[in-house]
Amino acid sequence: KMAENATNSQQGGTTCPICGKGILKRAEDRIYCSENKPEKVGKEWINNGTCNFVIFRKQKLFGRELADADIKKLLAGGSLKDKNGNLLEFDKESNFFLKVTFAPKQEDRNF
Repeated sequence: KMAENATNSQQGGTTCPICGKGILKRAEDRIYCSENKPEKVGKEWINNGTCNFVIFRKQKLFGRELADADIKKLLAGGSLKDKNGNLLEFDKESNFFLKVTFAPKQEDRNF
């Protein structure tokens, strides 16, 4: 039991919600799994790792950049709302691991 605890405290960090093996890493423009190992081959990016998990901070569809606190909230099952009422949630099934639910737009006025 002691050895197990030593490993946990040494590693620290958040376990990947997708593969359950990697630890989440923080980069300037994204949060990603330590098992995600992107490599640029020519003009293409390929993943030499075993996990695809990455969330980019700049979210064009959502209209803003995500802070660490935002990403932690999403991974904990919370959601974020933007100024237009659109909802952003974590989604394990999505290629981008996020889901935007757009608020109903106000109907245009009659012409």
